[in-house]
Order: sequence, then structure tokens, then C-alpha cells
Amino acid sequence: MSSLRPAITPATGHGAPWVFPLQDHGVLMRPGAEWLYVLNPSALLLWQTFADTRSEAACVEALAECYGIDEDRARADTASTFAHWRGIGLLQDDASATGEPEPCMPEETGPAQHYRLGDAEFSVACAHTEFLADLAPRIAHCRSDASGPDATDYVVSESAGVWRVYRDGELLQAGESLFAARTILLADALHGAYAGDSWCASLHAAVIADGEHCVMLAGASGAGKSTLSVAAVLDGLECLGDDAAPMLQASGRVAAAPLGIMLREGSWDLFEALPGGHSLSDIYERDTGRVRFLTPQTQPRARSLPPMALLFIERGEGAAPERIRIGVIEALALLGQTGLWVCPEENAIRAWLGWMATLPCYRLRYDTAAEGVALVRETLRA
Repeated sequence: MSSLRPAITPATGHGAPWVFPLQDHGVLMRPGAEWLYVLNPSALLLWQTFADTRSEAACVEALAECYGIDEDRARADTASTFAHWRGIGLLQDDASATGEPEPCMPEETGPAQHYRLGDAEFSVACAHTEFLADLAPRIAHCRSDASGPDATDYVVSESAGVWRVYRDGELLQAGESLFAARTILLADALHGAYAGDSWCASLHAAVIADGEHCVMLAGASGAGKSTLSVAAVLDGLECLGDDAAPMLQASGRVAAAPLGIMLREGSWDLFEALPGGHSLSDIYERDTGRVRFLTPQTQPRARSLPPMALLFIERGEGAAPERIRIGVIEALALLGQTGLWVCPEENAIRAWLGWMATLPCYRLRYDTAAEGVALVRETLRA
């Protein structure tokens, strides 16, 4: 029998996943990462049994007893589940765990770029031009010539596939991708700019508001969040954020994240219809095509608003416009695909999962942007 343990993805080495029961399922979350994994009831039983016993035989016995199946069936199901977990990095051999300490902040960081956001000043230094090219257009409207003595200094580095964000010389968090590093940095910077309630999570989602409430539009990159956001602005709504939906731990409200809105080439014509005062950035080349960034016109009218729903957008040619209510387990599984950042504190994660369990979640299907905006307005009025 192999010696395995619930562990981190072997390539990272910066935090093992925690399991949180939710309804009759389990949610695995790695602190501070843009990652979650939903365990169905039988998988949760196997995970908890193995965490307690480190014995695959005990898992087979527990599965057979709980579900009233014969030992051969239980052994096959356990082996299949464990093989899947190894394949996605949830289990690793004890021998592969290095126990190496986190590296110190690199000495070579490249020149710092200075920003002012709200009432906060900060600087960002990173030797990786790929990261700076991704970050800079989103906060270009916040550039300043220099930072004051109270400014926060961020340094971002990458080593062996792990991105690390340092704040004032100390490790803030590590992430598994450039997106994670950007999210960690912006989450901390935005929290500093709009100090108040602590954040428990930030979703990879746009935030559309009507002045009293908001909805979050989640979706993978390229799903159409930015296009629908600009269409909503044209219809008189407000975009509080295009790429981040920060959730406040105590109040359950969603905070504004006034960053640049990324528009892919096919949506640039929407800019021509926007009222005066907006500006469009230069063209940036991305792996997925050419993009430009729309600078926020003003600071948001409200720094946080109560959310009405989380909408997973699904634009399809010829699709009939509809909202389809989904449960929290399906919503969490979708968030695991679209991206999120979660505060690396157990109480914050529990607060976020409890908040998610009460939030209405929908699949939002539509063809044209006008249809999508109409569904957004319908949700805001609900």
C-alpha cells in the first residue's frame, strides 16, 4: 500500500488544502489560492477517512459500510478516486514532500512603478515583464510620479511555477499563476485604498450596480464579462469592477474595484457609443488576441453594495435569454473553473462559504448584449 497523504499540488509547496463541509458535500480550498475543489458525499467520506487513518484499506472499509456495497466494488471506487486525486495533485507521496522553506524576497526586482488609489499610495516592482504587462494597463489611471514615506511597497517574483507577492519586505502570499499573483496584489492594494471591513474573498467577476444593489458576472476569460459590463454602462448602470469582485467578511457586501476594463478587439466599437469622459488605452497583444483597456470615468459612487446574485454568463449565438437558478454546490464548482482568491484564514473562508450558501446563483444565457443587460436589470429588481 502506497504511503500518501492529503497534500498540496506537488509543484507549489506553499499551503495544503483545507476541507470545509457544506450541506452533504465538502469544499477543498487552498489558503490564498485561486483554487477550490468540490467533494461529493462519497469523496468527502474517503477524504476524511484517509486524513484520519492514512490507510486506503480503511477507506475501502468505510465506503463499503456506508453505502452497503461489496468490498470489490468499494476497492475499485477507492482506487479510481485516489488515482484522480493524484492526477490533479491532491495527493502526493510522502517522499515527494520537500519541506523547503519559502525563499526570501529576491534582490533583483526591477524598477518600481508608483501608484495612488483612493487614499493609498503603493509601488510595484517585478523582474518579470509578463506580469507588469498584465498589471499595468489595469491601474494605469492610478500612476503617480513617486510614492510617499507611508506608501506600501510590493515586490512580485516567480520561481519554479510559484508566484510570490511581498509587501514591505515580508511574504504576503504565494499563488499558482500570474492571475493569482495579480489578484493577491490588487486585493491587498484595494483593501488599503478603501480601508474598512476585511475581505474574505475576491471573485474573478465583473460587478454591475444600479446605485442600491449589485450583481456579479462571473465567467472564464473571454466569456464576455467586459463586453456585457460596457453594454450595461451604456444602458445607464454602473460598473464597479471588471476583473475583481471583493466580498467583505462582516457585512456580506461587495466592494468597488475601479480598475481598467479589458475589451477584446471585437468589442472596441462599444467604446464609440460611450458618453464623453471615458478613454481607451493603447493596444496590447495577448495570447488570446489584441485587447485595450477602458479607464474608469470616475471613482465609484458607492464603495460597497449588497449583492442580489451571482450570475455565470453563457453567451451563445441563437441562445434564448434565460436565468437558470443553480445551487451553491454547482456554483462553487463553476467558481473553481472561473477563478477566485480567498483570504488565507479559516474563519474568513467559513464566512465566505456561509455567505455563498445564502446568495442566489444563476446561469445567465443570452445571445445579444441587450438581452444580457435586460436579464441583469431583471435580477437587480428582484
